[in-house]
Amino acid sequence: TAEQAYSGLAGLVIVTDSEEAALGLPTGAQDIPLILQDRRFDGDNQLVYIEDGMAGMSDAMMGLLGDRILVNGQPDVTVPVATQPYRLRLLNGANARIYKLAWSNGAPLTVIGADGGLLSEPATFPYVMLSPGERIELWADFSPESVGSQVKLVSLAYEGVEAGTMAMMHEPALPNGAPFDIMTFAVTETVTSAA
Repeated sequence: TAEQAYSGLAGLVIVTDSEEAALGLPTGAQDIPLILQDRRFDGDNQLVYIEDGMAGMSDAMMGLLGDRILVNGQPDVTVPVATQPYRLRLLNGANARIYKLAWSNGAPLTVIGADGGLLSEPATFPYVMLSPGERIELWADFSPESVGSQVKLVSLAYEGVEAGTMAMMHEPALPNGAPFDIMTFAVTETVTSAA
């Protein structure tokens, strides 16, 4: 299924029930599904999957790593947000890329759900690792931010991904463990509390 997923056949199935609805989590425009994937494009802006030669053999054996990060199929994504909480449902739909998710401003990530569903209570971490096929749900509160500010979701640098002989012979343009920006949240409006 690697080529099919790479071509775009990856998505979220959102399941809910009355118990979850009673929790008061953000809904509607404040409930944002985000599918993270990496891709390679040729000079004609067409997807490149497995290349010929050593690079192609490495990709087939070790998993393909793209050099462009896409969110919901789009590069360089900026999402406008208001000064209020959001529920972010993230899926790593990449073939081989591992993300070390963090906020650009150093704020901790507040995790409210993972592959097994919602957690019994929120947990905070400085970063979260997300492997291919894994999902995570974040509580992202932009209330402290001012209009005009931006917060990026980034992947931090890390080491420790095992590399075989083939991988060492072909270093991808954006290897696992390299730091990069994933997307930007631009604060465009203020929401005042009714309390």
